[in-house]
Amino acid sequence: MKGSISVSFLLGLAAVVSCVDSEIGEESTVFKHEYSYVSGQVQKISGNIDKYINILVMVIRQGLNNIDPYPLPDVVEKFDEKVWILALSGQFLMKNGIIHNLNTISRRRGNATLRYEDRKLYIGTDFMFDLIIFNYSFVTEIVSLGPRGYLTGTARDLVFHSVLVFDLENDNLYLESLELIEKGEVKVTVSVSKLIDWLANPVVNWLATLYEAKLLVMLRDVLFKIVGTNLPSQKILFL
Repeated sequence: MKGSISVSFLLGLAAVVSCVDSEIGEESTVFKHEYSYVSGQVQKISGNIDKYINILVMVIRQGLNNIDPYPLPDVVEKFDEKVWILALSGQFLMKNGIIHNLNTISRRRGNATLRYEDRKLYIGTDFMFDLIIFNYSFVTEIVSLGPRGYLTGTARDLVFHSVLVFDLENDNLYLESLELIEKGEVKVTVSVSKLIDWLANPVVNWLATLYEAKLLVMLRDVLFKIVGTNLPSQKILFL
């Protein structure tokens, strides 16, 4: 069964939550008492959605605080660049990675949404991370030099749009998606040791540029995993 329930309700100063789309009618139900059950669940959730999201942020923040800093996976990055007239290739082994400041998750911003479809409620809301920091140490294998170094990245004012799904049939709450929709300053700094000058700059620039692009993808994947595993019980929807 598909459809949506249109609900509007007043929130506090922080945001306005609105529910849009089409209506669900009693004649469209396929399960016994489904219409009254779904209507009751939606009314309970819509009446508590502001409280729910506030508690959600608080619980997630506490969960992230308990695991901060969080380890990042080791990765191998291939290097293939031309430096002057030389074609150089090699690889970086990125290891001992950690991510900091996960507990900077903060207010939701803008409107939240509530949508019903196929006996599931979809709650859309935005979360913001004020400052995320990550570090890697690395070993390179380029022209048999094998220098070591460190990479540090920062990302400010990251806004993610999340979709939480409450499965009415199985009484289950989970995070369906987490997508970056806005970002502030993203910066990556690389330092190397025991590397001759003519090779240092291209290596540093290449790695910094690579991780400015990869940083946000990495952060989204890591945050999706750890936010999803730190969701509170769906019972708070009915407080």
